[in-house]
Amino acid sequence: MGPGVEIWEVADALPGKYQVLYNLFDRKGNTGPAVVMGRLFHRNGNPVFRKRSLTREGRQNAVLAVVVTVGDDGSVGISEP
Repeated sequence: MGPGVEIWEVADALPGKYQVLYNLFDRKGNTGPAVVMGRLFHRNGNPVFRKRSLTREGRQNAVLAVVVTVGDDGSVGISEP
């Protein structure tokens, strides 16, 4: 199986904290870990999140990638766990 790409777009995110989670739903016969990464595009840049290896399937095994904070002024910050 090849890479899966997902894009979420929010034009006017409300101020607050947002969690970005990685989740391995199904291996489709692959036996090794799934290596995933993400990126946040916003007006002040596009930081890449560090790579994670997912080894366990299922929603309860989701991995927190980053927390995105949107300020009242529209500023964006990220923090990694």
